[in-house]
Amino acid sequence: MKPKILLIDDEEGIRKLLGISLRDAGYPVSIASDGERGIALFQEESPEIILTDLKMPGLDGIEVLRRIKAMSPDTEVIVITGHGEMELAIQSLQLDASDFITKPIHDEALFVALRRAEEKLAMRRVLKHYNEDLKNKVREATEELKKNFALQEKLLQSSLDAFIGTDREGKIILFNQSAQSLSGYTVEELQGIPDPLVRLVPEWSAFVSQAIQGQEIGRINNQCLIKRSSLFCKTRE
Repeated sequence: MKPKILLIDDEEGIRKLLGISLRDAGYPVSIASDGERGIALFQEESPEIILTDLKMPGLDGIEVLRRIKAMSPDTEVIVITGHGEMELAIQSLQLDASDFITKPIHDEALFVALRRAEEKLAMRRVLKHYNEDLKNKVREATEELKKNFALQEKLLQSSLDAFIGTDREGKIILFNQSAQSLSGYTVEELQGIPDPLVRLVPEWSAFVSQAIQGQEIGRINNQCLIKRSSLFCKTRE
């Protein structure tokens, strides 16, 4: 289906000729005789492409372009220029007009400009669909990761073995119930102690340092922290 076009021009002859050409080509067309009426029609009907003359009494084409782009940046605006109005045409392109055509208007130039505008609209729709699809996939992947992390957290917290995990700064981020029972410490108590594993159990210093640096250290077999001592103990069988 062809995109809807809003034609804005103060010259009746141009409005009639362009209206006939556009409708014959299958475009639905709305027509306004000045900039103010054009803006009102745009707000009422939301056409995808605007054809506007640059030189009009009252609200000229440059101001029409500015207002439409402010309301709807994705709308394609093609400006119609007269002889000797190249500076205005360049200004309109700087304001993000899709293209410009010059008077007298030939159908070939008109439809080339319209085809370019339609290609931009189509590309924008493809990009929008792609971005929405990408956002949905990221959202789904994030939810799946959250579920996996929640399951892992549940398994670790309910394990009979003691699990203690730290971040790269040595801050404890995992201290399951078995670790609390075996050590006598709560999570809150350990979070208030700088470098808790290194400070309370000096023998673990090298292991913790290597772990923070991401090195492979194997397992510290069946050893755990005991509150107010530097002893090690066996984990639960």
